[in-house]
Amino acid sequence: MEIHWHSSFPCYTGQLGNPVSRRLAHAAGRLHARRAFEAYALNHRNGLSVFLQDGNIALSNNICERAIRNFTIGRKNWLFSALPKGAAASAAVYSIVETSKANGLEPFRYLTYLFENLPNINFKIHPELLENFLPWDEEVQQNCK
Repeated sequence: MEIHWHSSFPCYTGQLGNPVSRRLAHAAGRLHARRAFEAYALNHRNGLSVFLQDGNIALSNNICERAIRNFTIGRKNWLFSALPKGAAASAAVYSIVETSKANGLEPFRYLTYLFENLPNINFKIHPELLENFLPWDEEVQQNCK
């Protein structure tokens, strides 16, 4: 079934009944604001309407925003993030922790599992072995919940 999102996305039709047209009408007195809003909406049309193409896509990224809130608040207090390598390491660890949470794992158990098992794996020669350590792997799920 092909979805014609042009007909499903009335925001650009100019009808005053849709949110974009109402916002534009409200901003009519402020020409600069109106032009900025129009330019943003038109330039980001594909990204703003992607949720119409797949019902599994969330309308907002609030889940991700909430997940990183503690990290963004705390990053000012972490001295090792003052350098690019420290920031990259911090981001990698935080990504692992949040991915483990998102997959129903206990982060400390998952990190312990990784630190105990990854040093014994020659993943430079066999990178496909890393798939066995991803948080959705059955063995990882059994050992880290």
